[in-house]
Amino acid sequence: MTYEVKDGKLIVEMDAPHPQVLPFYPTYDITQKSALAVEDYRKVDNCCGHTQRSWLTYYCLKALVESGGGIGVDLGSGGVAMPGCISLDIVGNGEAPHYGGIMRGVHIKADAADLRMLQSDAFSIVIGNHIVEHVPCTTLTPRATVEQRIRCQCTGDEVGYVIRNHWLRILRPGGMLCLVTPDDTPARAVGSSAFFYDPDHKHAWTAAEFHDHVLQKLMDVAEIVEFDTFQNNFSFNVCLRKR
Repeated sequence: MTYEVKDGKLIVEMDAPHPQVLPFYPTYDITQKSALAVEDYRKVDNCCGHTQRSWLTYYCLKALVESGGGIGVDLGSGGVAMPGCISLDIVGNGEAPHYGGIMRGVHIKADAADLRMLQSDAFSIVIGNHIVEHVPCTTLTPRATVEQRIRCQCTGDEVGYVIRNHWLRILRPGGMLCLVTPDDTPARAVGSSAFFYDPDHKHAWTAAEFHDHVLQKLMDVAEIVEFDTFQNNFSFNVCLRKR
């Protein structure tokens, strides 16, 4: 496996490590060099994107069956919520998100980092697909350069606070929080952090960092059901169950 940066994009040369998905994409070239850090989720052959959504869909259905028909919240849904979930996004219907188009399908316009309007112990599942990296970070100024962002070592306290006091709080006991988060390991290998080229990204983690700096501090209120099983060099996953 090799990494390189070309035209500001992180390029990963690798054999695709998700054989459970590949049979459904017969035209996918497993030997291609893939700009995994900037892949367009709308591409039909985006194995990483479909793996992520399939994993989240599985846990949504599992949580709804376990709860006997509860309801979930999809944080930063982009207007396309997972099964049985309310769609919550900081961009409201009729507004234009930064990635283009006009937003549709949002049930609640709100900042996922502040869910005080939602009742405690109310939901069966909360999911977030590439949302953790958008949680505010006071150690970074709004005008921080990419280089400054790379050098900034986040303690995880602000992310942990949001997870504990907002995302886990609104879950009923036994409910699940499922997150998919960018994996910064490949970028670090070439001395960069491609995820910071999105100006709204405030954090970049490796799976080990996220475990040590965030998850370990939440074990009094949650237990880990699944962690870092994708192994796709793009993102890592975590499922927590509220105690």
